[in-house]
Amino acid sequence: MKKYPRTILASTILISIAVIVYAFGQETEELRHRTGLLTSVRLSAIYFLIAFSVGPLTRLSNTGWLRPLLANRRYIGLSFALMHTVHLYFIALWVRANPDKFDPVPLWIGGSAYLFMYLQAITSNDYSVSRLRRYWRWLHNYSTYLLWLVITVTFAGSESLTAKIYTAFLLSAMAVRLIAAFKPRT
Repeated sequence: MKKYPRTILASTILISIAVIVYAFGQETEELRHRTGLLTSVRLSAIYFLIAFSVGPLTRLSNTGWLRPLLANRRYIGLSFALMHTVHLYFIALWVRANPDKFDPVPLWIGGSAYLFMYLQAITSNDYSVSRLRRYWRWLHNYSTYLLWLVITVTFAGSESLTAKIYTAFLLSAMAVRLIAAFKPRT
């Protein structure tokens, strides 16, 4: 199966730059932060959903159109990390502009998710897989489920229709993973 790491990562870099330019093109500082936060988290959630569900979907359906996504799952995951870093940038801008609205509890929870996301990103290579072996699998499984939980709870806590749609997709992706986990291997 053909891999497209340069294409996937280059397009994510361009999308990240576009998000930043678009956000900074807004009229007020509050609107800049809001636009940057919402756009970056929604785009990163799409990357996450693809990386999170393509393996189980392939296992359940075995359709050909999913195979390129499965072959490029590592680069899709790295694209998620890059786009979520843009989201972190906008979080930092928002916290700096609104220190009175800052709540440290989400910082610790989200910060731990970011830590594991970055550990996943730096170990997403063949060398780390061969050196860490079962610890690599544990790290990536734990990190993935932690990220799923934090992202899902964050979207579920919002009242917007878009957040409800993302929550439904995230819950559906978990259901697909659970169904695939219990499907007998052939």
